[in-house]
Amino acid sequence: MKNHFLNILFFSFVVFLTTSCDRVLHVDSDQLPKLVLNGILRVGEPVSVQLSKTRNLFDEEDEIDWVRNADVLLRRNGSDVVERLKYEEGVYYADATKLVELGDTYSIEVRHAVYEDVYATAELPEPTIGKVVFK
Repeated sequence: MKNHFLNILFFSFVVFLTTSCDRVLHVDSDQLPKLVLNGILRVGEPVSVQLSKTRNLFDEEDEIDWVRNADVLLRRNGSDVVERLKYEEGVYYADATKLVELGDTYSIEVRHAVYEDVYATAELPEPTIGKVVFK
């Protein structure tokens, strides 16, 4: 009886490993490229973002297509345009004197003649932990 159970278990295990599901996914490769905005806000540093475009899933190239000649506008706390970011070697930089601060909200608007506009907003909340005392 025990040997019969082990045979069934082994057979089930082999069937499980050798069978698979097959599902064909149809991908529309005629999609127009869109802008991709990447950035990290670090307190005490100027804002910097990278702007690239999406690629076709079947492209064999490994290089990122950086987007130049975009109008990248930075706003702080909902105000009017604080600054137009400057492009240099794949990165759009803010003025080095305008540093990221806690408690502020930053918005970036990207305009380009070829692509749809892109918007992003990030808030840097004040720390919620006060003083921690260990006894």
